Amino acid sequence: MSTEDSRLRPPPPPKRRAQPVADEFSDYERGGAATGGVDGGYGRTQGGGILDDIPETTIGPAVSMNGELSFERLLRIDGSFEGTLTSKGDLIVGSEGVLVGNVAGMNELIVDGGRVVGDVQVEKVWLKGAAQVHGNITAKSVTMEGGTTVVGALNVNPFAPEKVNNKGELLVIEEESKAQAEKGDAEPAGAPATAAEGKEDL
Repeated sequence: MSTEDSRLRPPPPPKRRAQPVADEFSDYERGGAATGGVDGGYGRTQGGGILDDIPETTIGPAVSMNGELSFERLLRIDGSFEGTLTSKGDLIVGSEGVLVGNVAGMNELIVDGGRVVGDVQVEKVWLKGAAQVHGNITAKSVTMEGGTTVVGALNVNPFAPEKVNNKGELLVIEEESKAQAEKGDAEPAGAPATAAEGKEDL
């Protein structure tokens, strides 16, 4: 082989050792501290908490969605979603994420620097960094870091997602008693009117 041929050939690839791949489920498989879900059927990466969980579904940063979305365990929004979410699981809105719609009936909501435009009724809320919520929040527990924004009313109570009044009574009970009182007031008023109408017909 001439020296001219050897100059035209590409150099051989560098010799590198293969890097070990981190197995995010290894802690779970070894019976470690990883837990999750009702049946423990998924693993957590190091650190714990739903921020470290592997989402069931992710709406990526370049994705914009409208409509209705149902999920079982964990949804992460790093893009934009407008519509209805149906789940009893958890929801994370990432730093670039935008959710336009109400969040109701879920376990935990973490807004990690993103924005939610709509009312929130969940078990727990954690607002991190520059998180924004433009709507009313009803929860059993709310954690807010400095720099977060909430434009709306907070109703933090042990009966959440039910709301309570300023006496600590459930609003559902209060509304039912008002409806019964109105119904009770309407019947006596309606009965004499009916009787009067009947007399005129005779």
